[in-house]
Amino acid sequence: MDYVVGHVSVTEYGYRLIFGGAVPPVDPDAALRAQAGICSHSAATFVAIVRQLGLSVRHVFFNYTYPNGAADGHDAVEVFYDSGWHYFDPTYGELWTDASGNVLPISQIRAGAGTLQKDVASFTNIFQDAVFGNDTWFVTDAATTVGLGPTLSGN
Repeated sequence: MDYVVGHVSVTEYGYRLIFGGAVPPVDPDAALRAQAGICSHSAATFVAIVRQLGLSVRHVFFNYTYPNGAADGHDAVEVFYDSGWHYFDPTYGELWTDASGNVLPISQIRAGAGTLQKDVASFTNIFQDAVFGNDTWFVTDAATTVGLGPTLSGN
C-alpha cells in the first residue's frame, strides 16, 4: 500500500486536471506512468499489485452524502487473508487495526472497532489538509451503501 500511496498522487491528478494535462485513464500502468490518480486509480493499482502476490482482492466502492446533501463516493480495497477480508485505503494510506495491530475488515470498522492508522511518512494531501483542516474526511454511518466489486483472485 505504501508504494501506491507514494506513486499515485491525488495532488498531481488535480494539477493535471486544472492545468489541462493528460489525466490518466483508470488503468494501473497509466496511473503509475503519470504518477497521478484519484481513488479509483489508487484502488485499481493496489488490486493489480495484490493480484501479482497471489492473494484474493476486491474493489470496494462507497456511496455517501455530505451534510449539505451532495452525493459522492470513494474507492478502496479489501484483501482476503487469515480467513477474512481486510480493508485498505490506498488513496490515503489508511487502514484500521485492532489492539494487536491486525488490519480489520469493513464490517468491524463500521461497528466502531479498531484504530485508524494513516501512512503519513510517504503521503501528504495538501488539498485535503487545506480544505478540511485534518486528515479525516471520509466518514460512514449505518445508512451508507457499500457495493462490493467482483472478487478477483491472483491468476
